[in-house]
Amino acid sequence: MEGGNLWNNSFLLVFLLLAMAVANTVNGHRTRVEFYSNSCPRAECIVKSTVESYVKSDPTLAAGLLRLHFHDCFVRGCDASVLIDGYGTERRAPPNVNLRGFEVIDGAKAQIEAVCPGVVSCSDILALAARDAVVMSGGLSWQVPTGRRDGRVSIGSETSALPAPNDTIAIQKHKFSVLGLNIRDLVILAGGHTIGRTACQFFADRIYGSNGTDPSIKPSFVPTLRQICSQNEPTKRVALDTGSQFKFDTSYFVNLKKGHGILRSDQVLWTDASTRKIVKKYLATNRFNVRFGKSMVKMGNIGVMTGAKGEIRRTCSAVNYLYSLVFFFLALAIVNTVRGQGTRVGFYSSACPRAESIVRSTVQSHVRSDPTLAAGLLRMHFHDCFVQGCDGSVLISGAGTERTAIANLGLRGYEVVDDAKTQLEAACPGVVSCADILALSARDSVVLSGGLSWQVPTGRRDGRISQASDVNNLPSPFDSVDVQKQKFSAKGLNTQDLVTLVGLLGLTFNVEFGKSMVKMSNIELKTGTAGEIRKICSAIN
Repeated sequence: MEGGNLWNNSFLLVFLLLAMAVANTVNGHRTRVEFYSNSCPRAECIVKSTVESYVKSDPTLAAGLLRLHFHDCFVRGCDASVLIDGYGTERRAPPNVNLRGFEVIDGAKAQIEAVCPGVVSCSDILALAARDAVVMSGGLSWQVPTGRRDGRVSIGSETSALPAPNDTIAIQKHKFSVLGLNIRDLVILAGGHTIGRTACQFFADRIYGSNGTDPSIKPSFVPTLRQICSQNEPTKRVALDTGSQFKFDTSYFVNLKKGHGILRSDQVLWTDASTRKIVKKYLATNRFNVRFGKSMVKMGNIGVMTGAKGEIRRTCSAVNYLYSLVFFFLALAIVNTVRGQGTRVGFYSSACPRAESIVRSTVQSHVRSDPTLAAGLLRMHFHDCFVQGCDGSVLISGAGTERTAIANLGLRGYEVVDDAKTQLEAACPGVVSCADILALSARDSVVLSGGLSWQVPTGRRDGRISQASDVNNLPSPFDSVDVQKQKFSAKGLNTQDLVTLVGLLGLTFNVEFGKSMVKMSNIELKTGTAGEIRKICSAIN
């Protein structure tokens, strides 16, 4: 009865919080110029003065802000997802590790929140800052439609959509066209490289290639580049527009014509006939300046969220606490409905109080060293539960065990579980099961990858049987939907669990994933006196 009351009360609070969140929406359902003229009339002025202050102190930040907006819009649309910080986010992905200007956006946001709290989105600040950075560099201004809202999802792997330094014209055209940008937008927006720098490593193969230098580089320019970039200085920065890196003009296009393009993806704009004619057209500064603003507005409307979608972040580097609080109460309600079969949250609170923190710190240490282990630990827990139940049987080593079956040969993360077990045995010998370590590790790896946390009921005991022949219970890459449904149903999991555990993306998914993981983790448990607590996870006692 008490659990039912907690469930009801938690959801009442959830709905109240969600209602408050929805009420805090920006009026209007599309972007428009001067969107904040009534709700925050000083917004654009604050952004402009902030950009001016930073760029006067460090002129290289102008290019940084322009690139930051570009990288934001090309992944998930212009929703400021690139600003969200944390493990596994876009901001930490390889193509974005050199992005600059975050402090400018944070500075503007702090000032705006002081005068208009909860009104101006980080995505709009980013769009305005990019425009102001161009103006500070000598380019023409343009009117920026505002009214965007901020996204709540940021996934590092999605940065593969970004144009890359060695992309061919065909690849660049494709990456632009899928976002509604045409070949002229491609050339014009590439012209933003008239300001800014890049690292030597991104074009070193063009001047130190095993087959000689890139023939599209003018031969007389190669010694100049080699003098700037020796082979042992891969991170040294080089101007993308030689001789004019701080001025927004058309010398970038002039350099392409001369064979002085720095990146391969830049120089091909001249060597390809379809883009060369556009480059020629915009060699005149005024024509380019006008067209650049138009293409920026077009790019700035990619995938925007307006109206009640998304949120207005209070801090640009993190989604709002309000939604984190919603998820907390949902998770709390979820755990209180799936406690059965002898497991419970905080099972080791007396017997081994540091158990969960030891597992968490061990997972963090290994995953930070090798991020691919996060997926490995999640998959291992999944493969464990679908065979003999969640009993750590997949960890047992030896001929004919689950671990040696073909379906499990690619499993990874054993060393993480073994490491955690060693530390736990030193602190609490014979207390914490390998099955629980695996369940906790799966949760912690999801959190390290940017997912929401959930409370893991513990108290499982380890199985003593592990047979390779049993792994035919595992879902296969070749399974039809009907076969997958049958395999999940046999374990007490429904179609929603199937879809969720396979892994969709989005706000609801984060909550449902924790719910389905708790449900999966209770498959055929051994508790009480059943099974054992292994001393070493790879062998029965």
